[in-house]
Amino acid sequence: MENSIVDEELSEPLKRRRSSIILSPYRFVVFILYTIAAMQNLMMWNLLYPLQTTLKNAYNLPLELINFGTTNIQNVTYIPGTILTNYLFDEIGIKCGLLVGSILTLGGLWIRVFADRSFYYILAGHTLGGIAQPLFFNIPQKISAVWFGPEERNYATSTMVLGFTVAGLISVYVPQYFVTETSGIEAINQINHMFMIFAIIGTVCLVPCCIFMKNKPPHPPGNAASFTKFGHIRGLKMLLKNKNCVIFLITNGLIHAVLITQNYVNQPQYDPFMIDFQTVGDLLALNGLVSIPGGLLGAYFVTKTRKYKSSLFWLSIISTISILGTLMVAYTRDNLTISIFYVTVGFVTAPLLPISLEFLVEISFPVGEATSGGALILLSEIFSAIISYVLAYILDEGTQASSVLSFIIMTVLCGAGTLVFIFTKEDLRRSKYERDIFLPVEQQPTKDQ
Repeated sequence: MENSIVDEELSEPLKRRRSSIILSPYRFVVFILYTIAAMQNLMMWNLLYPLQTTLKNAYNLPLELINFGTTNIQNVTYIPGTILTNYLFDEIGIKCGLLVGSILTLGGLWIRVFADRSFYYILAGHTLGGIAQPLFFNIPQKISAVWFGPEERNYATSTMVLGFTVAGLISVYVPQYFVTETSGIEAINQINHMFMIFAIIGTVCLVPCCIFMKNKPPHPPGNAASFTKFGHIRGLKMLLKNKNCVIFLITNGLIHAVLITQNYVNQPQYDPFMIDFQTVGDLLALNGLVSIPGGLLGAYFVTKTRKYKSSLFWLSIISTISILGTLMVAYTRDNLTISIFYVTVGFVTAPLLPISLEFLVEISFPVGEATSGGALILLSEIFSAIISYVLAYILDEGTQASSVLSFIIMTVLCGAGTLVFIFTKEDLRRSKYERDIFLPVEQQPTKDQ
């Protein structure tokens, strides 16, 4: 019933539709401001991914608590953060949402500089940063839809998501230049010095976003952008009533959760194979570096072919296989072999998240982009919280057997999500609505077509 209502609204008279695209040059300013600001929030977490065991030794705390305070806390806070995100972005506007996100992130960055006194200052800072994270992470597809034209959206979304990758590349590589000790007060002081440097950098980057960001361009950049989206509550109800969207949310939420969790537990997974945290940081940096051209190539392919489903299916299969591949190359303990593997996987799987976000916007149109994307990322974070807690408990043993078990669990979960994803239908509703506008009247589809 709900879908038939949507179909009627999408069949509104053509007189309400735009006959041309007017793109604002300021879209590139918005793009840069958002990307730089979002990177600051993502760096909060990525800085500590290679340091899980180091923090455990330095603070003399269980790995489960370290894992919760540095990674899982974002999963817990993601729920209220996503509710806030959906309301601010779909009901008020982009500038308000990013302003709130910037303030929360700055609070979290500066609270962490007291980490030399207690680990719980890290926990408090990450609580604020976790609430702010969906205000950045859930909305690349929203900014693309509001500011960029139909042929630019995949590129814009992909590049903004790749900004997260660049943040990861920088932040997981940097700790080895600050942290040389693996335990004791000296390690804590080194980590605290790193926090201070990044708090200053974050302030310099986030303040311009607060000042110069704008809600929307003077003219909508296309037909779908000019369509008035449903409010957050109605959009969420419609999303949950759409079986196609629900299948996609659950399956891709699970796949992304596994891949997110793999970053969280990289160091304890590699520890039993005598691979140190500096090497783990180098590997994650390599993975991030090659994902930039890989992501852009994926955006080009999908923009030209519109083959969202088949692209996501094969990317998910490769991601599943790569988890077992990570275990196999770990056994070699050969840095060159491991590096080649990470480069290959990083390049091939880079388009997975941006294509997922754009595909969800397509099949859920006209639900607000922040609402649909937020639902996907929220499910990913919830699944990831559960998976990473279980894996942290298993990996606390510090044996190769526990590491192997963790790889097997992730492979099975990612594979299950990939198999069920087959039942998702490729109903590109936004593209259909957009196409009506640009075809000459005699080429526009009739009701019979």
